[in-house]
Amino acid sequence: MLVGYARVSTLEQDTAMQVRVLRQAGVHRVYEEKKSAVRYRPQFERLLAELMCGDVLVVYKLDRIARSLAHLLSVLECLKERGAGLRSLTEPIDTSSPAGLFTIQVLGAAAQFERALIHERCEAGRQAARARGVRFGRAPLVDGAAADAAVDLYGAGFTVAEIAALYQVSDVAIRRALRAGGAQFRGRAGAVQRGPLPLLSGEVSKEAAVMYCAGYSIDETARAFGVSPSAARRALLREGVVFRVRY
Repeated sequence: MLVGYARVSTLEQDTAMQVRVLRQAGVHRVYEEKKSAVRYRPQFERLLAELMCGDVLVVYKLDRIARSLAHLLSVLECLKERGAGLRSLTEPIDTSSPAGLFTIQVLGAAAQFERALIHERCEAGRQAARARGVRFGRAPLVDGAAADAAVDLYGAGFTVAEIAALYQVSDVAIRRALRAGGAQFRGRAGAVQRGPLPLLSGEVSKEAAVMYCAGYSIDETARAFGVSPSAARRALLREGVVFRVRY
């Protein structure tokens, strides 16, 4: 069965001419778009939904169903899946003939070449951005001083899961931070014992947290309490302190 489609034009007589020509070509059903639209076309969507195997979609010109080559190829793929053909009254496009199939194949090759060029330009742009120091992907959840503290905790014997629970992030985020910090991962069989208990606890830890939040650095806080920076970081972590980003 021949199924026609007429898309609304800025000239009313042009739309009527499309319908008239389609009728003269022997089209049985004509779907006429009533409103001009770029994205959603209800009559065209209805046409595609009602197409059956063996039907031939007839249009006055190809630009009535597609505005770009990529869109045209997607429509052709949809018609192929439904077992329907395509015929243009003013262009040598008829998928039921060898010449029409050859034309469609040429259009497909041109579209593939266009996509390859776009991919090549995008890849060149990404490489140039990497050379400028641009980082792609999500920003790390644990970085700066927090990442340094995670490395120290891991070196002291804490597991990845325990550190992730302290930071309230996933194990993957902690592993990325440890990998960026140059930490050497332990095997399950070769896990080391935890280091000595933290030297700061109780009210002393709270005082260290207040000092850090007042603007003092980790090293200054550690010197004030006579402990190592690692011990100070562990105490601040237990107090729920949010570490400042290192610039």
